[in-house]
Amino acid sequence: MKTFFWSGIMIFLLSFLLLIPEFPSMARSFFSRDPDLGQPVWSRRMTIRTLFSAFRGNRPACWFDGSFGLQQEMRKCLCVPLQEDQVIYRSGIPAIAYYDRFILNAGLRNHIDPALLKAIIWRESRFNHIARGEKGEVGLMQIMPGDRAAAADWAIAHCCAIPSEEELLNPELNIDIGAWYLARALHRYQNSRDAVALALCEYNAGPGRTEEWIPDPETPEESVFDLITISSTRKYVEDIMKRYDLYKNELNQQRNPL
Repeated sequence: MKTFFWSGIMIFLLSFLLLIPEFPSMARSFFSRDPDLGQPVWSRRMTIRTLFSAFRGNRPACWFDGSFGLQQEMRKCLCVPLQEDQVIYRSGIPAIAYYDRFILNAGLRNHIDPALLKAIIWRESRFNHIARGEKGEVGLMQIMPGDRAAAADWAIAHCCAIPSEEELLNPELNIDIGAWYLARALHRYQNSRDAVALALCEYNAGPGRTEEWIPDPETPEESVFDLITISSTRKYVEDIMKRYDLYKNELNQQRNPL
């Protein structure tokens, strides 16, 4: 008797779930895993919350499609209608595609390839906007707060107050500051054949050390990678350059499909 009872309950619940148009996509996301972090795309907590939202008639209405970057990361993401500008994704971290508009706008404002910015974010925080570094770095692009750090330089250049640590957790602001800092470094090394790699060195190790790693223009065979004396910085730059190439190739494939 109990078997028939629970079978009836399961059939009823399944019939209810099938009435929700978004349920098949949500189920696929629930059982898939993020390629970078190895975490489930949907947590059980967020799946239950979404079902209750749908039951109340507040089915998710926002779908973000990536305009550039890896197609695996740019998959559609079911968004839960909470407060304005809040998008919940795997235990509180917004979907990677959610940051696309901020990356694109920051790239356009600072004349930087968005694919490069995205590669840096991947390396710095794995797209976790609440990430914190060992030395106090904050957010997607691991911006250092304080009155003698990147946030202060950005504030002086823009004639505004220095952002607080909490404000640096804002994805749009964090990406904008990181893009501005990178653009300044790119401008500094614009006459070098390894301008991008040098700018990444400065982003990781600071301008003082990077000045020591500038290749001699009269020695064509000399590479910045041969001059970097800090192994962690060399690995940092290599990882980002590889990911940058990957994002660019994916973007070209999207623009020019076979």
